[in-house]
Amino acid sequence: MKVTTFYSFKGGLGRTLLLAWTARALVAKGKKVVALDLDLEAPGLHYKLGVASDADLGAGVVGLITSFQRGDPPPADLRTWLRPVPGTDLLQLFPAGSSCFGDYCRSLADVSWEDLFFGPNPQGVRFFTWLREAIERDVGPDHLLIDARTGITEMGGAALGLLADQVLALVGTSPEGVDGTRDVLRSVVAMPRGGRAAPRIGVVLSRIPGSLDADDLQRIRRTIRDHVSEEATPLTATVAVELPLVVRSEPGLQVNELAALDSDDLRLHSDYRTVLDWVLGEAVPTSAPGDMLATSASHESIRDVVALQRRLLGKQAERYLPEVANSLSSLGAKLSELGRREDALAAAEEAVAITTELTAQRPHLHAPTLQWRAQTLRTLLEQSGRASDSSSPLTAALALLAELGPPRTEPDPTSRGG
Repeated sequence: MKVTTFYSFKGGLGRTLLLAWTARALVAKGKKVVALDLDLEAPGLHYKLGVASDADLGAGVVGLITSFQRGDPPPADLRTWLRPVPGTDLLQLFPAGSSCFGDYCRSLADVSWEDLFFGPNPQGVRFFTWLREAIERDVGPDHLLIDARTGITEMGGAALGLLADQVLALVGTSPEGVDGTRDVLRSVVAMPRGGRAAPRIGVVLSRIPGSLDADDLQRIRRTIRDHVSEEATPLTATVAVELPLVVRSEPGLQVNELAALDSDDLRLHSDYRTVLDWVLGEAVPTSAPGDMLATSASHESIRDVVALQRRLLGKQAERYLPEVANSLSSLGAKLSELGRREDALAAAEEAVAITTELTAQRPHLHAPTLQWRAQTLRTLLEQSGRASDSSSPLTAALALLAELGPPRTEPDPTSRGG
């Protein structure tokens, strides 16, 4: 049995939807699957799997935990605690509980997480070790997929550190979300697991705007990978990850999210299939996904990545200063497309200023890029009714280019105009 935990530090990233799609895709390959809902404060996996909201879900995980804390003997067979998923005999749901109201809420409130994990006789590790073994013994699935709670919780720690063979962490581009994800994953990597190896870690860059071109997307992927993989203290807590997988946004899901499960012609299904391959043990593709769709939100993603890149400058300035300039150049182009000329000018001026600094240090490498970005900035100034000499970054760039003379080499292939 392979155990995969789906986790996100922040909500709204499509974690439960991705798990439900993955479960059905595994079933389509003939795999036997159990989906375990450990998002106890906001259970909803049964909705995504098509189990009726008024179905009898039984006592669920919460009932099992309260029974354990009362000192009741464990159930002889866990199969009675699971519920079938319509349309297949290969997929079963282990629900959080019967409802998020009434008895369920009272049972959840009765769980003493402090006693379970931190009390004088903590039994939480023993309980979750037993739970994993009992599911494998009584049900025998090929895959156990776990929907973990967002943020930092005791249950999330159990789902990530005690149960999982591999963890899929969904992130957006916000710095606080990436920071929080990195810190949680570090705690997972450093957690004692009774001789079991640390889980394989995968990062999913989720609901990313489809208008990002391949270069922008690859830059975002590299930045998030490098940030999550930064050396930790202690060193044993350092998280080793590949480039993030990518799940792009699908505008139609804002109206009907379950279309991701019911339709078979959505663009994000190609992204979902890449995640499925990872769950089955494949490596992360290094190339960016194609078939981009336009959306006006992409500049926000680039802006978030600029913020992350600035924070990496202190440790690896030589590496990330060109990346910041590239991202700012792309940001200026996106903002210009949206008609936000003043914001576009500010981004373009900063890109030119940084590229001027880089060109002064290594003119043979950066001068062609500076020439292109200076011309772009001049065009933006003209469109805004401003004279070229009103921009000090442009003036400094043109002075340096005049001093250097005509460029004699092609632009650095890792740099982009914009």
